Amino acid sequence: MSLKALVENAVDLAWNVTGDLKTQMIFKSEAQSEYDPATSKVITKEVVSKPLYGFLIVANDKDLTSAGVSIVPDIVQAVVKRKDIPSDYTKFDSICVNGVDHRITHYVDDGYTVKFTVSAR
Repeated sequence: MSLKALVENAVDLAWNVTGDLKTQMIFKSEAQSEYDPATSKVITKEVVSKPLYGFLIVANDKDLTSAGVSIVPDIVQAVVKRKDIPSDYTKFDSICVNGVDHRITHYVDDGYTVKFTVSAR
């Protein structure tokens, strides 16, 4: 068994063990419009992923001002298994959690999980 397979199995086990700690998320991209000359209408398409399960993490920002105050008090991150998310996940603009859309500001892909930093506002 390769090291990659061993790590993938460990990630799968961690996801299965956590049970109801996971949160359902839906990834969305902004609606894109295009003109259909045959019907003379503008067609709007929004790309939406299937429901995925992952974790929400609230982390403190380590960047402090000279007065010792954090610029952004909390950073919210969503972690999803890499093999569950579509391969073209970079096209998504927001994540919908509990009916609230959060704009994706950054992501990190380590090959096993993808960690999205999202706007909590």
